[in-house]
Amino acid sequence: MKLYKYLSTFLLLLLFACKTHYAPASHTENLYSIKDSTVSDTISSIETYLKPFRDSLSGIMNEVIGVADGDFVKEKPGGSLGNMVTDAMIGKAEQILGDKKNTYFLLQGKEPRGSKDYKNCFVSISNYGGLRIPEIKKGNITKGKIFELLPFENELVILEMKGVVLSKWCDLIAKSGGWPTAHLYFSIQDEKAKIIHTKNFIPWVNDYAKGYPPNDVYNGFNHSIYDTLNISETYYVATNDYVANGGDNCDFLKDQKRINTGILIRDIVIDYIKSNKTILPDNKKRIELK
Repeated sequence: MKLYKYLSTFLLLLLFACKTHYAPASHTENLYSIKDSTVSDTISSIETYLKPFRDSLSGIMNEVIGVADGDFVKEKPGGSLGNMVTDAMIGKAEQILGDKKNTYFLLQGKEPRGSKDYKNCFVSISNYGGLRIPEIKKGNITKGKIFELLPFENELVILEMKGVVLSKWCDLIAKSGGWPTAHLYFSIQDEKAKIIHTKNFIPWVNDYAKGYPPNDVYNGFNHSIYDTLNISETYYVATNDYVANGGDNCDFLKDQKRINTGILIRDIVIDYIKSNKTILPDNKKRIELK
């Protein structure tokens, strides 16, 4: 037992005796100063690499796509900026689906008044929060300005719904104080939508208008009529995919029939301005507070 004790002590001493100790052979000190600017050579190489991309992007965003003949303003219950966006949306929706009924009657030289088909109406709605700047000033409109207005990658979606669903949507819009619309008119009373009208187009029909607002001429040959919303009728509504997917408290839209166009609303507005070249603000109140 004693031998084991002595052997253990000997092994511990041997272990510590074999440990190598290190010490620095020399020692020098250097002082490094930190300056406000980074090494110029590094910045130069990065700038050289990025310059073509930045110049190209700047050229794209500074492209003038049209002229605003007045200030376009975002406001509630409706304003000229929202009117412009929804007008562009509904124009594209009609182009995509095509007015097959209208084409048929034009080719046949017939008047479609009283045709049940013509009760189906196009409407466009954009959520108020989807417009991200308060105004577009009078003067040149650049592509970059539309990117500021519509920075999100939202696409145009066309929904098919009954009037009862559209009526529910109008009530939601009324409760929020108003959203941009096209071909949809109503007044807000006690946070509810009242006297809801939609706009239809019928060719070659003279002095055939009812309701409100008054009759006008569209594209030189189409006269517009305004019908009271029918809760059992079918309506086609152009909106953005954010709202169609239930955004802004629109969960009731998620199960509606839909067409995903795959076209960005931002591109639709850019093309709309390019095609019109000079656009005049439409300051008519499509939704009114009573």
